[in-house]
Amino acid sequence: MHADRIRSRIPAGVLCLAAVLSLSQISSCALKKNEDRKSSSDLKETHLVNNESTKEPETADKTEENNNEHNENEETQKITERETRTDASSLAKPPESAPVLVQAAYDEIVIDQPAYDEIVIDQEAYDETIIDTPEKTIEEPVYSQDWAMVCSHCGFQSKDASIMAVHRCPDGTLSNYTTKEFKVQTGTKTITVPAATHVVHHDAVSHVVHHDAVTHLVHHDAVYR
Repeated sequence: MHADRIRSRIPAGVLCLAAVLSLSQISSCALKKNEDRKSSSDLKETHLVNNESTKEPETADKTEENNNEHNENEETQKITERETRTDASSLAKPPESAPVLVQAAYDEIVIDQPAYDEIVIDQEAYDETIIDTPEKTIEEPVYSQDWAMVCSHCGFQSKDASIMAVHRCPDGTLSNYTTKEFKVQTGTKTITVPAATHVVHHDAVSHVVHHDAVTHLVHHDAVYR
């Protein structure tokens, strides 16, 4: 509203002149900007050309260095692979000139006499006779067989039948008699009575002596093929 009021107060000729001036200023400004843009683009192109001209030798050198390094890395890798294959083949198969171990060296213990236990007899087994009663001699009577007629009332005896027929006992009784056989001692004889003994067995008395094994050491060298 305020701008419309100001415009209403300004004469029409002045407004036209101002419009023409403003258009000319705008066009001159646009031309100047285009020239500035063109000059700046020219400067940029010149700068890029200069930079490319200055960088070309360096880029070529770096490219060559990179190629050399790449070739060296490939060569080193090939050498490493050949060495690895050589080491693997040497581990997998020993050289023909190297001896092959068939049996390692070892020490053998040879037994000359095994260990054993010896029973040493201190006293042999034996039987001991123990005498319970010693031997002795005794006198024994010697008897013979005899007979006689014996009074059955008083015991009187005689071999004469006539005597026994008139025999009277002390009390005057006439007794009957019978014939009996009996032993009559005729003498004595000497008899030897052997000793009464019993046997006691005694086992052997011994002790054990241990003998260690007798050995010697034999060394066997390693065997190669």
